[in-house]
Amino acid sequence: TAPGLRQVPRVHPLDAPPAFLRALRERSVLLYSGRRRMARGILATVVQRYLRDDPGVLRARERLVAGAHVMARAVETGDFDAFAGRLAEYRELKRSVDPASITPEIEALAAPHGADLAAWSTAGAGGGGFVLLVGRTPAAAQRILERLRRHPPHPLARPFSFDLDPSGLRLAVL
Repeated sequence: TAPGLRQVPRVHPLDAPPAFLRALRERSVLLYSGRRRMARGILATVVQRYLRDDPGVLRARERLVAGAHVMARAVETGDFDAFAGRLAEYRELKRSVDPASITPEIEALAAPHGADLAAWSTAGAGGGGFVLLVGRTPAAAQRILERLRRHPPHPLARPFSFDLDPSGLRLAVL
């Protein structure tokens, strides 16, 4: 969106090569962590720091915007390694803005998969909900999935199918 009170989302469609989409499907594990957390606390902390012109938040915001553009180019050019690198950077930038956005429970969820992981991050504000784990290879993603099924990190945790919607983001006002 553009700066100002009137926020009108603009969506830039990405044209990902079929090989990239296949790799994303084969190497991604989308897991509901079993933990819910309201983003309200995280967002309040971030907004307060932003409104105080906290230099760390302002730098992180600049890097998040730049990283989103680099990630979009990685998707369009089919550079899966660059995509994964930006996903890992995104997680760390979220943590720099609010350390509570990545909880110890979520860290512990990812830790056993370290050798198999290319990157991982929480969806949304963080701290729970969904976690995207990206394997270094399709076989690594399968090992991650098997470990999670054998040893779920929470009684409610479960994997979900993951794919990109070819029609892109759709917004509706309810």
